[in-house]
Amino acid sequence: MRTKSLRAVLAAVVFAGSAGVIGYFSLGTASADVVPETLPAAARHVIPHVQFLGDVVVDASRRRVAVADQYGNHLLVLNYDGSTVTDLTGLAGVDGLRYSADYTRLYAAVPGAHAIVAYDAASLAEVARYPLGKDILGDDIAPDRLAFAGGKLWFSYTRRNPEDPSGHLGTLGSLDLADGTVANELMTPITGRPMLASTPAAPRLLAVAPYNESSARVQVFDVSDGTAVELVHPLFDLSNLLGIALSADGTRVAAGGTGGTQLASIDGSGTSALVSNPGAVKSVAASEAGLAVGSMATQYGPELHLFLPGATTIAKQWDIPNTNFSWTTNRVAWEPGGGRLFAFTDEPDGTQSMWTIDDPAHTPTQLTVSAPTTADRGAAIFVKASLTGGLPNGTKLAVTRVDAESPSGVALPAVSINVNGDVTFVDYPPAGGNVKYLIAYAGDGIHKPSNGSATVAVTKTTPALTLTPAGTVYNYGATVTFTAHLGSAFSNRTVEIWADPAGADQANRLLRKVPADAQGNVTTALKLTRNTTLSAVYAGDTRYAARTVKSTVSTRVSVTTAVTKQYTTGGAYYYFHRTINPVFTTTMTAAPNRRQKLYFEVYSGGSWKPWKSYLLPLSSAGKSAYTLTGTHTINVNYRVRAAYLTTTSGDSLNYTTYGPYRYFAFRR
Repeated sequence: MRTKSLRAVLAAVVFAGSAGVIGYFSLGTASADVVPETLPAAARHVIPHVQFLGDVVVDASRRRVAVADQYGNHLLVLNYDGSTVTDLTGLAGVDGLRYSADYTRLYAAVPGAHAIVAYDAASLAEVARYPLGKDILGDDIAPDRLAFAGGKLWFSYTRRNPEDPSGHLGTLGSLDLADGTVANELMTPITGRPMLASTPAAPRLLAVAPYNESSARVQVFDVSDGTAVELVHPLFDLSNLLGIALSADGTRVAAGGTGGTQLASIDGSGTSALVSNPGAVKSVAASEAGLAVGSMATQYGPELHLFLPGATTIAKQWDIPNTNFSWTTNRVAWEPGGGRLFAFTDEPDGTQSMWTIDDPAHTPTQLTVSAPTTADRGAAIFVKASLTGGLPNGTKLAVTRVDAESPSGVALPAVSINVNGDVTFVDYPPAGGNVKYLIAYAGDGIHKPSNGSATVAVTKTTPALTLTPAGTVYNYGATVTFTAHLGSAFSNRTVEIWADPAGADQANRLLRKVPADAQGNVTTALKLTRNTTLSAVYAGDTRYAARTVKSTVSTRVSVTTAVTKQYTTGGAYYYFHRTINPVFTTTMTAAPNRRQKLYFEVYSGGSWKPWKSYLLPLSSAGKSAYTLTGTHTINVNYRVRAAYLTTTSGDSLNYTTYGPYRYFAFRR
């Protein structure tokens, strides 16, 4: 590929605005920030060989491009990817092409047939042929270029010059498609083949200029009544015109040829000055997206240029790789509406290609954002963004922070990229949780918008939270006041206190849920019948983390032992006759399948010693009676007590509890 200067330019044109602008248009060159882009390989589609590239028209509804080969006598219809839909042959000298406004018909000017041929745009089958009759000298009319204007299909053609048998004159004719009526010789003849240009936005206008002639005169006609009434004929300081176009709004006419591109108002108020020239302009095409200019390949700069509507400088430039210096290169055509631009080129080896540029008026941009994955609340977070697309230093990016306190987002100060497209900024997010930074580039006249984001998991502050009492053992049925204390918080100061008694038969239950008082306290009272785990629960807020603290308190059972069948009592002792079997009845807090442990001790050698023990079931009412049988020794002191042993007694609902001792002895 050739080496090219990045500052090689084609001067800009004023291509949109009011038709009443008066005077000459001042045309500048491309901005130093407009860096020519090299079309990517994916944009290139090799097409079948065309001997001489004629007119090109685009059907957006079917994604097709029709190409006339004037010397090859055929009409090639391509898909957007360059593949062939059909090749209509036998069309001698075919050049001018136009689609109907509804894109149901494709019309081709076929000089060799002295007719305009209509094709079904979908099937590409011929549906009509319109012979054009004879010119005023009696020769068959050979149509050249086509344009729709004033409700008719206009065609240009050349005829003999009676005053110069070796020369030809160009003029206009029209075809009324409703009834096939043909009118000819509708303008004063000009030297050379007339090029035509029209635009749907101004259907009364038709621009005419001689192709590749030394004259640089472009005539604009009002054809609304079927005749050609000249409105203006600006003289361009150009030679060898190779392309003309009407602006999409119908207020300007552009011409390109040797010397570059110029523009004039159709109201006759002025003609543009000469523009700088990197190479002969070979094709111009206009759409709502702007003016596309294709120039001959040179070693100085890019071949494809774009002027946006209303712009005064070149907005975009492209270098088409591998183009040679043949003057048949560079035909440009717009997809209706300006969504795509097509450029046709010759390659050095003779290959011909169609280049497709999607949304040529806007360069894609890509915005990437990075930030730490985690951070502490209130700590500095450094967020980095990088924007591609050749944006200038100082381009602004909008920054939005989304967090728990601003779920819809809060705008942060805009940031500006440096010359490398990068920017780093610091933020101190007040909220914890996921903090998302959304960064957006809004786009401009020639750059597409883009956006990116990064999310930081911000650690919330752990609040101070206690619950008292904890670890204490209480008697069965005791009422205890519990206090939860909450330290600093932001927007939420509500604390819940829950109680979860031991055992699967009682669920965890909420005792109280209220905001902490001025001292940070929440209190509640609970009557204890089982071991119970209490929880103080703080749900957290945007700045403080959720937290739960637990307090487990234990509860004894209620247990007593009654003694019966004694004959007397004295002091702490129960006395039995040696022939009587004492009965010891234990009453204990009831629970399913609960058992008591009954311990007997004997006093011997100056101390109490274990004598015997029994693990005895309790009734559903919590009763258990045991009769002491056997031979009873007299004058020996005994004692007995009942106990609830956690787990051993059949459950773990309560704290291990020993009942009081009962003392007894036997006498004669």
